[in-house]
Amino acid sequence: MHDNDSSDDITVTGRLSANGDVDYYYVLAVDDNPTLPQENFHVDIQFTDNPNAEFAFDVWRRTGNPCTGTGSILCSDATGVDGDIFEWFVDFQGDCDDASPQPCSWGELNCINAPRTGDAPACSDNTAYFVVAVKRASTAIPSCASYTLQIRNE
Repeated sequence: MHDNDSSDDITVTGRLSANGDVDYYYVLAVDDNPTLPQENFHVDIQFTDNPNAEFAFDVWRRTGNPCTGTGSILCSDATGVDGDIFEWFVDFQGDCDDASPQPCSWGELNCINAPRTGDAPACSDNTAYFVVAVKRASTAIPSCASYTLQIRNE
C-alpha cells in the first residue's frame, strides 16, 4: 500500500463466526519518497460499515517481520462510532510549544535530508507493517452481521 497511489487502498468485508473469533490483516504501508520534503505518508484505518457498532479493531505498527518484528499496540477497541478511527501520519508540520528552550518542529511535511540545519525536521522512511485485528466489541450482542474495513495510505 503506497502513499502516492490511492488505487492500492484496501477494502475488506468480513464476518466473525463466534465469540472470540478474530480476523487479522497484515498490511505493508510504504513510504514511497522518504527523502522528499513533501511527505504524504498517512495511514488511515476505519470501518465503513459496522452495524450497531458490533465490531472493534486493534492496530499494531511493526518494523521488520510483521509477525515477529518489533512494535506495540497503537489503537485498541476502535469502533468507528463518532469519528473513532485510527491514523498514523507524518504529512504535517507543527511547532513545539513556547516553553521549548530552542526552536524545534515535528512532522515531516517540509522535512530536509542530512545535514540538518535550523529547526526543520529530518526526513525519514516511515515504511512499516500495520497489523489490524477485527473482533467483536466488548458490549456487542453477537449477530450474523458483516463489517467492512478500509485501510488507506494517502
